[in-house]
Amino acid sequence: MKTIVFTPIGSLISNDKDKADLPRQPIFSNSKAVIRLNKGCNFEEGLKDLEGFERLWVIFHFDKNSSWKPLVDPPINCDGKKKGVFSTRSPYRPNGIGISVVNILKIDGLDIHIEKSDMIDGTPILDIKPYIPRSDSFPQSRFGWVESAESNKFTIKFTGDVESKIAFLEKRGIFLKNRIFTQLEYDPFNSKKKRVERSGSQYILKIGTWRVCFGNIEKEIFISDIGSGYTKSEICDDSDKYGDKDIHKDFLDSFLISN
Repeated sequence: MKTIVFTPIGSLISNDKDKADLPRQPIFSNSKAVIRLNKGCNFEEGLKDLEGFERLWVIFHFDKNSSWKPLVDPPINCDGKKKGVFSTRSPYRPNGIGISVVNILKIDGLDIHIEKSDMIDGTPILDIKPYIPRSDSFPQSRFGWVESAESNKFTIKFTGDVESKIAFLEKRGIFLKNRIFTQLEYDPFNSKKKRVERSGSQYILKIGTWRVCFGNIEKEIFISDIGSGYTKSEICDDSDKYGDKDIHKDFLDSFLISN
């Protein structure tokens, strides 16, 4: 079988360092990033006339994955049956190629500033193409097993001072909002797929060293609180495995929380 070798045309610069920080699809993302094309390749000429387009197809390489699986269990899969990889958007593919549609904010030299990114920092970019609605959009198309999964989608609502806490953490580089949606919109109580446990009448979702408290009424999830995952003794301990205890201390002080 013939081997095909591609050379990236550039890479992504983003604050999203971990795939867990990202939404499942770019349409659900609020992340901004920069596609930085390689110098010395005459790509400046290649970018001519792209300014007039609102959206961009990005073809990229899942460079962190070294294997693939013929059957996968997608995050939004609610029937417990694994799906064929070619019927999913799983990153574990025979050829680790991904595609995303992003919004173009501006073009500055070899830098394409984008939003709605679902790629992590350093992602190799293989190609870019303009998104053209009349040829790229088919809203009436059937979408297989995903149609039934959509009927099991939960609505996420924030209560109390949760959004203030999210904003506080975002200013310090901790982005919980996307991860909350990713974890809880589908199958939110599945402890086999996610770090969630029952706590009285509520549930606790563990995201890194943070804890998200939530409850539900039918198909609505209510996020009632966000807190530190450290105990009082752990906060006072000198060790700092994840390098984030100062943020936790500021958080606890700012919201007058006695851990």
